[in-house]
Amino acid sequence: MQDKFTWARGLADDIKGCPGHLRYYSDIEAYRDCCAIIDELAPAADEVQLTKRGYGAFLGTALDPILRDRDIDGVIITGVMSECCVEDTARQAYQLHYPAVVINDAVATYDPRATATMLEVVEKNFGWVAGTRAVIDWLKAAQGSACFRINASKPTARRLR
Repeated sequence: MQDKFTWARGLADDIKGCPGHLRYYSDIEAYRDCCAIIDELAPAADEVQLTKRGYGAFLGTALDPILRDRDIDGVIITGVMSECCVEDTARQAYQLHYPAVVINDAVATYDPRATATMLEVVEKNFGWVAGTRAVIDWLKAAQGSACFRINASKPTARRLR
């Protein structure tokens, strides 16, 4: 059992990641720090950046108060290590009463079976699962509306009167 937890000793205390570990990315034909944000996803100057302290995005971060301060009452989740980070973020969102949608074609891990299982667990227990196109369509339909409401069957955009 010790082997499963040995990697944790090498993590940076402040971020629980492996900064400085270079990985080769064939799509850009270059090495990058494996904790670095890729150029295409680089945050704009006015976007919030958080340092995750574990698998989920809420525990040990300021995400919950930031969302509440901005009157954001739901989350859309994408990411890697789907059976750990994505699923834990969806669980934490549920426990904090945020409706969560996991985008099924925007999550991944080293084992596609683990992703499939995670998606089933989220759908059955504490969130919704949808594809990128469907979520983009829902968001476009919600633009300018007073509310983006999620119901038990699927996320829908509705204007409140």
